[in-house]
Amino acid sequence: MNYTDCLFVTLFALLVCISWSLDWLGRPGIWLKEFVLIAISWIIIYSWGGFGFIVFVAIVSTNYLISLGVGRDCLRRSRALIALAVTLDIGLLALFKYSGFLTDTITALTGIPLPPMAFGIPIAISFYTLHIISYLIDLHKGSITRLNIKNYIFYLSFFPHLIAGPIVRAWQLSPQIGKSPGRRRKIIGGMNYFIIGYSLKTLAGDNIGMAIDPYWQGGATLQSAADHWAIALLYYGQIYSDFAGYSLMAIGMAMLLGYKFPANFRSPMIAFSLQNFWRRWHITLSRWLRDYLYITLGGNRQGVWQTRRNLLVTMLLGGLWHGANWTFVIWGGMHGLGLVIERCLPKPPPWCRPWVILSGWIVVQAWVMMAWVFFRSPTLETATGFIHGMVRFGGAGAFDLAAPVALILPFAILPILHNTAPLVIRVVPRRYLGTLHGALAGSLFVVDIMMHTATQPFIYFKF
Repeated sequence: MNYTDCLFVTLFALLVCISWSLDWLGRPGIWLKEFVLIAISWIIIYSWGGFGFIVFVAIVSTNYLISLGVGRDCLRRSRALIALAVTLDIGLLALFKYSGFLTDTITALTGIPLPPMAFGIPIAISFYTLHIISYLIDLHKGSITRLNIKNYIFYLSFFPHLIAGPIVRAWQLSPQIGKSPGRRRKIIGGMNYFIIGYSLKTLAGDNIGMAIDPYWQGGATLQSAADHWAIALLYYGQIYSDFAGYSLMAIGMAMLLGYKFPANFRSPMIAFSLQNFWRRWHITLSRWLRDYLYITLGGNRQGVWQTRRNLLVTMLLGGLWHGANWTFVIWGGMHGLGLVIERCLPKPPPWCRPWVILSGWIVVQAWVMMAWVFFRSPTLETATGFIHGMVRFGGAGAFDLAAPVALILPFAILPILHNTAPLVIRVVPRRYLGTLHGALAGSLFVVDIMMHTATQPFIYFKF
């Protein structure tokens, strides 16, 4: 069931009404509400495939049993159990997600044909694996207390964040479980988040995707460098609208049900450095990679060269986490290399800082768009051909794109407006912000109803 389907939206509205009714009953009602939410979450997981549901239950159950022995009372045993759990979790993730990639790579390098080992990817395994690992490590460090089985299952199963994030840490969600929502349940705020996210996805993400997909799949050709850059920019808008839209919907759904999620995007299109970009794009993943991978490798505590190595390794693995293809590895490597280069640059004097920010914004956004080419391309050959087209100046005239692409340009403005909105909000008096936010959400809701098209799956659902 897709979260943008009319059926899901209708059923979710009914669930919100049930949730509010149970909250009014006090602690017993909240306890019952969370069991209802667990049941709904499990039904949603099962609707994506019985095999994926079995894998989810098996992994969650096994890790819960392991977590019973993790703690500060016996650090040696705790470290051994953490190593066992991480090996098991990463091993299963590799089996389901990377076995085919591994056999294909070995065959390509050695010429020895190996039998296919594609098992299929259970829904959401990449995301709940990160949630499980972070819970075990935080429990080992003593930064969280052990959850009882109901709260543990709720934390991992809660459907708004389950399939594509945001990656919510146990210390962020567990204090809210079993407690009265109080101010966390903001009806107007939750509806605004949901509507804006829904509109970004359906108006911008879906329409841009339907227009430009043929150019990535070989069904249409591009002539000039300008056309290649235009398609890359449109894909930037598509993936932002799709993923940021989902994250806003998840935050809104959680808020309407009485829970608070962390922000996942903060205007990445205005980032003026790659470090700044990763503080704005998929924030919860970049923080996870920093806390559990980069710092574990040594962070910046072991010297300049080790820091550069750790950055590069972290981003390469972050790219590989997204998908079993060399295109994702190169995407992560481009970001890692860019972060390393930024650390090598001298600090500019204060008098030229505005020019550095402007030039940095141009270079970084161009670099990000070129990296998106590898992220989107189905094969390495497609990506390299596209990059060649981006740097092949001259030849055919600029902007020879077909009419279907030109028709979606009004929708392509939406992600740009959403990224620049914080700059406008700064000059709006605070007392008008609620009215402005509500008017924007209401306008998008009306436009979405008038121009609603067939919904497409979220891009990050396949990761």
